[in-house]
Amino acid sequence: MLAAGLAVNALIVVNDYSVQFPDEIYAFHKNLGLSHMQFIPCVETDKDDPSRVLDFSVPAEGYGRFLCRLFDLWMDDFSGLEPATSVRLFESLFYTYIGQPSPECTLLD
Repeated sequence: MLAAGLAVNALIVVNDYSVQFPDEIYAFHKNLGLSHMQFIPCVETDKDDPSRVLDFSVPAEGYGRFLCRLFDLWMDDFSGLEPATSVRLFESLFYTYIGQPSPECTLLD
């Protein structure tokens, strides 16, 4: 699809294992030529005890560290004032920061 010039957006699910590798995940997708990425936390509750998440779910603190590192990688990737890679969450947060409606529905009021 990339060779045909189609816009491709990678949906990347982050679980309890992959949360440890923000550098590798970001670089892997960039090396594939993907310039639009969305990172989705994997959180699944136990069907027998909905107050408990399953072991493969990403821990909140780990996901926070993952996003902080990912933000640093994204910022290092800027070309002048333009991001070389679109990370949907960060761009949506920027919209909110400047008082504009977020293009991501999960950040709308």
